[in-house]
Amino acid sequence: AVGSLSTDGNTRVRPGGEVGHRMVYALCTTAPTEVVTGRLEMRILHRGKPIGTVPEPQYDLRPGRWVVDVFVAVPPEAGDGVYALELDFDGGPVHFAQSETFAVEAVAK
Repeated sequence: AVGSLSTDGNTRVRPGGEVGHRMVYALCTTAPTEVVTGRLEMRILHRGKPIGTVPEPQYDLRPGRWVVDVFVAVPPEAGDGVYALELDFDGGPVHFAQSETFAVEAVAK
């Protein structure tokens, strides 16, 4: 169902800033107005541990090809380093997970 997940090209952000990501998906259903409802969760991880989570417990995927742009806040206490933005959807027969990396830098170099 998911074609791709990517950050907004700004792979370096400051603590308290936002990282943008684009999810592109295509979904075929048996009826043109049918949706797939499921739990969508976006997580920011540092060294394999979640430091921020944005849950959407009732997220609808619609039939067709869609581009969804979302901005997720990086916690202000985030230290310098490489982070991952993970996206996970679970809606019965439809499940996908994607991940993209970015860097946090307290001071621009």
